[in-house]
Amino acid sequence: MSGPSLEALVQDALAHNPEIAAAWHEADAAKQRVAPAGALDQPMLEFGIVNAPLGSLSPRREDMTMKMLGLGQRLPFPGKRALRRGVATAGAESAEFAARETSNRVVRDLRVAYEDLVFNAEAQRIVARTRGALEQLLAIAQSGYLVGRTVQNDVLDAQTEIGRLRGDLLRLAREHLTQQSELRRLLGRDTPELSITPAEPALAPEPAVASDPAGLTLANRPELLA
Repeated sequence: MSGPSLEALVQDALAHNPEIAAAWHEADAAKQRVAPAGALDQPMLEFGIVNAPLGSLSPRREDMTMKMLGLGQRLPFPGKRALRRGVATAGAESAEFAARETSNRVVRDLRVAYEDLVFNAEAQRIVARTRGALEQLLAIAQSGYLVGRTVQNDVLDAQTEIGRLRGDLLRLAREHLTQQSELRRLLGRDTPELSITPAEPALAPEPAVASDPAGLTLANRPELLA
């Protein structure tokens, strides 16, 4: 039974991976800081009493007592608001590039984990088939040994090889559990009993070779652009 394709899992990770979601929330928060960065400071309202007598808090007792009410606004040096807005804009763009870098990294890790799982499943099938064939040969060797047609070394060699293959199957089974956990983490799923069955392996078309990989990296890598 074939499971979800790699591209389906990639879309699932892009939609549900918490690390990707956090990176894009941070980018959105950086965008929201652009407009306030160029705004004026909050105006200040002042209220005070001058020359009030210490023995009484009444502002009417002394003729020299004065009440003050003022409204102030700090004005930055010309060009400073635009500069702050430009810095915030660059920060928002950098945060967006960082979110893209996080998405690319998670997708890369997902592809590697998926291919490891495909390789593991195919390796388990091959080892299981090989062990089955060796067990048949062992039965034939044991029957031949009983009637004197084969030597004991053939039986022992077959038993040793079968034991080694059983150890390989146990190792592959442990690796399978680790790979399943890694896939669930990248997909943002926290259900331990969920098992992901990879699709049947198939040869992919030969990828195109970039003429200038270094130039493409410098022009398109989000981490460098950030």
